[in-house]
Amino acid sequence: MAKAECPNQFANSGSRVSAGGIMQGGSDPQKAVDGNFGSSALLYGAAADTGTDAAEIYSAPASVLDLVVTAASGLSFPAGNRAGAVAQLASGPAVQQQVTVITYLGGVVQEAFDGGLYNSITAPTSSQVFSYLTTKAYDSVRFSILLSSPASTERPQVKVYEFCG
Repeated sequence: MAKAECPNQFANSGSRVSAGGIMQGGSDPQKAVDGNFGSSALLYGAAADTGTDAAEIYSAPASVLDLVVTAASGLSFPAGNRAGAVAQLASGPAVQQQVTVITYLGGVVQEAFDGGLYNSITAPTSSQVFSYLTTKAYDSVRFSILLSSPASTERPQVKVYEFCG
C-alpha cells in the first residue's frame, strides 16, 4: 500500500482513538493508529436477540460502527492532506454499508466525504483505502459505517487497519 494513499501521521504521535457512535462491540481501537497495516481494530454489528441455546442471532438494522482518531494536543493537519482509513468492510448475506469519512477541527465538522454504498456483492473482500484529499485543516477523523443486515448467526464485523491523516 502506497504511503501516498494513506499517510499514517496519526500513528505514534500521541493520538487517541475512541468509539464515536453507537458501537455494539469491538476490540483494540488503538490498533487503528499503531503504524502497522497488519493489525486492526474490530467493530461489530448489533446483537438483536439471544436466539436459541444452539445459536445466537445477530442483526444490524441500523448500527453505526465508527471510530474517531484525534491528534495529540495542539497538533493539526493542513488542507491538502489525505484523511480517512484503511478498512475491510463486513461481509455476509445481504449486508449493506454506507461509508462516510468526516474531518473535524477543535470538535467542529470541517468536511464529510461519501465513501460509497456497498452490499454483499459490491463490498471489497480485502482491505481498501477510504481516504480523501482535504480542503480544510483538521485534527480529528471519523471513519463511520451505517450497517444493516438481516437476522443471522453471523455477526457483521468491520476491521479498521490504520487511519490516514
